[in-house]
Amino acid sequence: KMISLCGQLKISFKKISKASYQSVLVAISVNSKELVRSPVAVNNEWDWDFKTFLNGTFDKIKFELIKSGLVFYTSLGEGFLEVSKIQKEKKIKEKIKFLGKNNSEAGVLSLTLKFNSFTKRDLYEVPKIAFPAREGCKVTLYQDAHVHEGSFIPGFEQVSSFLDTSNNAFEDIYYAILAAKKFIYITGWSVNISTHLLRRRPIGLPNETPTNYSIGELLNVKANQGVTVLLHLWDEKLSMNNALVSSFGLMNTFDEETADFFANSKVIVRLSYRLGSKISEFLYTHHQKTIICDAELHPNFYTMYSKQINKKKIQITPNTRRIIAFVGGLDLTTGRWDTPEHTLFKSLSTDHAKDFHQACLNPTELDSTAGPREPWHDIHSKVEGPIARDILKNFEQRWQKQGGRHTNRLLNIENIIDIIPAKYEKIFHTSDPNTWSVQMLRSIDSFSATEVQGVDRSIQEGYINAIRAAERFVYIENQYFMGSAKNWHRHAGSGCVNTIPIELTNRIIRSIKEKKRFVVYIIIPMYPEGIPSAGAQQAILFWQYLTIQMMYDKISVAIGESGIAGVTPEDYLNVFCLGVRETATEQSPGAPSHKYPASLKCYQTRRFMIYVHSKLMIVDDELIIVGSANINERSMSGDRDTEICISAYQPQKISQATVDVNTYFQSSDLSSLYTSQYVETPNDQFYFSAPSSAASFIDTDNQTDYYNYSDPYYQQSQPQPQPQPQSQPINNANMYTNYYDQNYNYSAGVGDSSNQMYNYQQQQQQQPIYDPMQANYNYVQPQMQPTYDNYAAGYCQYGNYPTATTTQNYYNPQPQSQPQLQPQTWNYDNNNYYNNYNNYANQNYNYFQQPQPQPQSQPQTTSGSSASNFGYTTNYSQEFQTVGGVKKFRLSLWAEHINQFHQCFYDPSALETVRMVNEIAKRNWEIYSSDNQVELKSHLLKYPLHLINQKRLEPIVKKFPDTDGSIKGFSPTTMPYSLTT
Repeated sequence: KMISLCGQLKISFKKISKASYQSVLVAISVNSKELVRSPVAVNNEWDWDFKTFLNGTFDKIKFELIKSGLVFYTSLGEGFLEVSKIQKEKKIKEKIKFLGKNNSEAGVLSLTLKFNSFTKRDLYEVPKIAFPAREGCKVTLYQDAHVHEGSFIPGFEQVSSFLDTSNNAFEDIYYAILAAKKFIYITGWSVNISTHLLRRRPIGLPNETPTNYSIGELLNVKANQGVTVLLHLWDEKLSMNNALVSSFGLMNTFDEETADFFANSKVIVRLSYRLGSKISEFLYTHHQKTIICDAELHPNFYTMYSKQINKKKIQITPNTRRIIAFVGGLDLTTGRWDTPEHTLFKSLSTDHAKDFHQACLNPTELDSTAGPREPWHDIHSKVEGPIARDILKNFEQRWQKQGGRHTNRLLNIENIIDIIPAKYEKIFHTSDPNTWSVQMLRSIDSFSATEVQGVDRSIQEGYINAIRAAERFVYIENQYFMGSAKNWHRHAGSGCVNTIPIELTNRIIRSIKEKKRFVVYIIIPMYPEGIPSAGAQQAILFWQYLTIQMMYDKISVAIGESGIAGVTPEDYLNVFCLGVRETATEQSPGAPSHKYPASLKCYQTRRFMIYVHSKLMIVDDELIIVGSANINERSMSGDRDTEICISAYQPQKISQATVDVNTYFQSSDLSSLYTSQYVETPNDQFYFSAPSSAASFIDTDNQTDYYNYSDPYYQQSQPQPQPQPQSQPINNANMYTNYYDQNYNYSAGVGDSSNQMYNYQQQQQQQPIYDPMQANYNYVQPQMQPTYDNYAAGYCQYGNYPTATTTQNYYNPQPQSQPQLQPQTWNYDNNNYYNNYNNYANQNYNYFQQPQPQPQSQPQTTSGSSASNFGYTTNYSQEFQTVGGVKKFRLSLWAEHINQFHQCFYDPSALETVRMVNEIAKRNWEIYSSDNQVELKSHLLKYPLHLINQKRLEPIVKKFPDTDGSIKGFSPTTMPYSLTT
């Protein structure tokens, strides 16, 4: 009987009896796939545990008894265990009888087994990493540095209570620092001592005069009060300040200025290179952005621990403190203070009078009094409870590693009587609906922190875990988006091998095969910060283009093979950017001089992109990852930039049911993070190995060579019979070359046996590759795959790009069955186009006064496989209107970006939702790119790439408006790939 399983299986070997031979081992297989081979038994006994993960439908587990020899291995017999015996999730003892030739008994294996099914909660937590998930926490989420009353669309806040305008990141940070009594620890990529966190009002402690210090002044005040203030900042290699040379460096991080400012104060500043190799000091950074400090006790403390207080197990005084932390994308530096309005000109004489930041225009052509400023969108968080101790531990490990002569300035927190013990840090009971479970994730290695063995890539693991657990949608905001280079049509050897893009793609493909709705939304900057035509910016755009191109190609193939009619790749994947177009007001400055052509051009067009600096992913409105890590190799590899994130969810707001076997792992091999990129199409069912880094299977205590364990993709194999073709052995010198170039192999399984890695290879099956030069989908040999350099010849000439001012709509028309916005038709040739746009936008200021009960939403049947009955209906059930903290935050972000609210926004996976959001973004792009000065009603823009005939990805126009920067970018020729990937 075939039984569906999704969970972890633990097998413990004890002994084998009645065996005819010594030196035997056992191979374990399911569904004709070998999972692992045990160590050789000693005197026919083991003390060996093996854990693996099962996902799919199974009938039996196969055990094969093998005689081990110096050269050859001999099969002695086979035994089987019915899967039905383990599905009840109880520990069982079994005896497996091995039968050899002529059904003769070859031995009896004694073992115990225990199977645990996965719930959604299990999948949200990354196993086998340094820091587990912490329960009983509180998370405060921030969009932008400041949110004030009236920031969002009228009515939205009052009707749905989604927005909390009291959450102001910089105000909360200022107050936390002001209120600290024991310590303030800060890590940063940049800290500018002149930056003011407060712009609208001063803030003070109770019964004290409100203040509005700069960062430098505030930290000096606290240090002079006796608070220990430690700053650990990245030391940019090219910035220096001495008697001979004074330089701001290339990145303008103000590191030298900050160190000089505090040189004769009680504030301790440590500037640290990103150590590793000599090139690491030049190329890579310390990118974490954290603030950790003590704070007054949370009001819940007195009810949470009333028994301990009454029994005097906890000594409470007016000075008793706890620990809180801030984690996210905001540095305490120039240009970060912004609001959801993201003004260009209006705030130059007020909020940004002393904080003008514009890094995307030539500074010699820019008048800072005339603008435009660079709007800045970012995400940050505050964490309270046990998770704050982990953020503190990260700081301590980094300071102990690179603190230099100031290492001893760290406080011994556990010995401070006035700070409560860690076991009393919980804010909520686990059953409280407001409680959060939070896990700290990092990209870091042993050069940057103590207690790190090799490389910690848990941020990438967290992203992959969450994507594989997603059931309905993934929403991403990130400064960069590139990866899975082994799947690109060219430059597969760029080294940008993080697997996040291919994981998203595979998850979409699985939903297409299952004829279920699943959508990925991605928001990135229009172009990287800097002059968009410069080499580094063009290289980044090029990598991003190759990534997005690869994703759309694979999704197009899947749709073609599925037989689903009336859907397009954009019904599953969409990439957006943000922009603002601001008409002149009384607060706007006058026209700049012709001496400043960059300012003059923007003054005339009144537009600029909003720089997306967020590092955010939301899954199913249940899980959120936020921190400092970008989706590129620098942030995800662990041995480049140092990063930190939190992964958080509310246990009482997610489904506790056992996960459907089709909703998590999709590939036949998960033995390392990078393996699934070689799997072109998901398989229906397979066992899978642990999703955490393969490094967790290596006994690093027994290693002496750093490179033997620093990279989890280095795998030490025991001598085993290998199927053909065998891969070349991986050696230290050629570790990356051998591993990444052998993309025709991928591991068939990995097992945990006394912390040793066993790697088995099998040849990857040939997969369908989409040939855009042909009219249909074909199987073609990989070496015959056409390069994208030649694609234009089959479609259009490169020189025939339309201009941004042309009135034609260059986006492909949607299928006839597509739900239409009002007005349903939109003629871009209409003379009243811009009036129509204003009317259209204004219509959507009619919001629901009261949420009305809605009929239950049911998935439609998929017979016929057409868009008209594909996915959810347009009625949204009460389930989608249940608001947890993550959903509330996602809706708040949509309110900022879209400036509208519709019932379908409750469910981002609905076909109606994705098409409505797409249509709004496409129309906004037409307004943004037009020569006519029309103020945009919202910020969301369709990224200026579109699919020609739903197959080939090309720019809508050749260059970004008002720039010389190519939208597709160019391959770098004079700089190392590792700099821009």
